[in-house]
Amino acid sequence: MDALEREILTHDFDMTYQLYITRDEQQTLQNLRDYDDIIIKQADKGSAVVIIDKEAYLQVAMRQLNDSEIYQPLEKDSTRDMINNVNQRIIESHRKGNNDHETKEYLLA
Repeated sequence: MDALEREILTHDFDMTYQLYITRDEQQTLQNLRDYDDIIIKQADKGSAVVIIDKEAYLQVAMRQLNDSEIYQPLEKDSTRDMINNVNQRIIESHRKGNNDHETKEYLLA
């Protein structure tokens, strides 16, 4: 779980504010981003902005991830296998002429 916690803590929660808010509200949100004890993110539903205490956010995330009725730990990290599979499909698509070299290079992980 340490890797997951590191990912959460280092995740860039910079979000594009596509909200209809005033310039002052935008500036306030920008200033709040300087605090390292809160997380600012867009709400799951609607166009609201949510400001969450970072410690509380981590506790809720870890509680959900530790719920064995919802999540089961993997025996091994299959990320590299998935990346290789996607990369192979991108290369195959390029060989078939479905995308140009620049697009292929951009998509390869």
